Amino acid sequence: MYVFVCCDKGIPPRGQYPNPVRDRIAATNALLPDRLSGIPNTTFFNVDASLFVNVSDGTISHHDMYNYLHLSRTGIPKLAEPLLEEIEMLLKNFLTADSASLGEPDN
Repeated sequence: MYVFVCCDKGIPPRGQYPNPVRDRIAATNALLPDRLSGIPNTTFFNVDASLFVNVSDGTISHHDMYNYLHLSRTGIPKLAEPLLEEIEMLLKNFLTADSASLGEPDN
């Protein structure tokens, strides 16, 4: 039996400067893990805002999000690489569990 794993991801921050929308996004991301925990075969991938937000002044660079909403060529890998690592880990765990559930082949 194969199980489909859905990987929901958090919402990245937006806006060049700190703003109320970022606060709502952070609040939503804080709620999502609990809300998704009851859905079978679902994993929450939290988007770490510090990947995009400069800790010294709270700004987002146009190099990461060209319009401060959509990821640019340099911003995409910042999100995609950790997401790919998470998916690879989930697949590895799934394949390990799947092969263990099959047991040893009969001779």
